[in-house]
Amino acid sequence: MLNAAQAPVRLAGGLEVPAWALGLAGLALVATLTVPQSPLSLVRCRVKPSGKYFWPMNPIKPDDGSGRVIPDTKFLDPEYPTEYGLHTGVDLNGPVQPRFGADSDLGQPVHAITDGEVVFAGPAGGNDQSWGNLVVIWHPGPAVWTRSAHLRDVLVRKGQCVSAGQQIGTVGKGYNGRWPAHLHFDVFKKKPVAWDDWPMHRRQYLLDHYVDPMEFFRKVSPQFPPRWAGRK
Repeated sequence: MLNAAQAPVRLAGGLEVPAWALGLAGLALVATLTVPQSPLSLVRCRVKPSGKYFWPMNPIKPDDGSGRVIPDTKFLDPEYPTEYGLHTGVDLNGPVQPRFGADSDLGQPVHAITDGEVVFAGPAGGNDQSWGNLVVIWHPGPAVWTRSAHLRDVLVRKGQCVSAGQQIGTVGKGYNGRWPAHLHFDVFKKKPVAWDDWPMHRRQYLLDHYVDPMEFFRKVSPQFPPRWAGRK
């Protein structure tokens, strides 16, 4: 068996030379090629919080008369069907989207609310009957995770750094087009058991892990991302 110094190194053009002929640089190269790297040694996203915050959509439905953003379905909404469990976040729509109907915001851009690292991006899973595509982002500034659900398009990948206001996907209709187009948006203060988490009727679990997104937004005073011109 050849040792590191004897092992041939292939150079450009296919020429092979023993590592000793390259000196210390050759030994370093052989070590790099032959020693498996620890996952801890891989370069990771290093988030630099900017302190900037954005709404995840623009346009977004305003409250009649007040101009404030309101969700179609609220956090722990008492009108949410009991057979589906407790509503963990908020459902957001464009201004012309009637509640629970039409798809006027299908394809509307969805944005990162602040700087972070993507920890999950893609289909929720083979047993999913609701979520469709998810993007989950860890935000070290406020120390929360956000989950954008029912996406049509996912434009980021796991491990990617995203900046405040960056587009991460588009509004969709959930698994197999199950729902009218809207964005389901969650904020986690504690990591859930899985990124497709849904606590059903476990109210205390929900309160331990989730935050009302509208309360969160009121504290950080988000600005609006670029306005969507319309369906593409």
